[in-house]
Amino acid sequence: MQAVYGEIRALGADIVVLSPELPSFSAELAKRHKLTFPILNDHGLMIAKTFGLVFTLPDDLKDLYLNVFKNDLAQRNGETSWRLPLPARFVIDRGGIIRYAQADPDYTVRPEPEGMEVPDAGHEETLAAYHPVCIGRFRDDALRR
Repeated sequence: MQAVYGEIRALGADIVVLSPELPSFSAELAKRHKLTFPILNDHGLMIAKTFGLVFTLPDDLKDLYLNVFKNDLAQRNGETSWRLPLPARFVIDRGGIIRYAQADPDYTVRPEPEGMEVPDAGHEETLAAYHPVCIGRFRDDALRR
């Protein structure tokens, strides 16, 4: 997404990433990957719930996250529910109309930013990309797109 951020801004749109992570963890991720678009905190997954994108990790995956990935979601997200958002992307115009939506329970399946249709700049759309940046094995290549 970073690679196309300038092009999207030139169209009069913006990328906004929502994450359940506490801001300190998102800031570290942004610094490490040199991300310049905003990453906003969706504490308690309130926005993700509105879009029906929340799931609870089963005990076997919770164990995998803690003991293999060394990723304590309760610590990273500042709450103990062990819930995550499904990866999803939306193009939402300033009037609140969703112009594009894509969600997939497989976090490795993501649309290429180059293939997303952003309407004319005259519509002043905002590209809201919602995905769980807190996943311990998050695909680094997805961050660079």
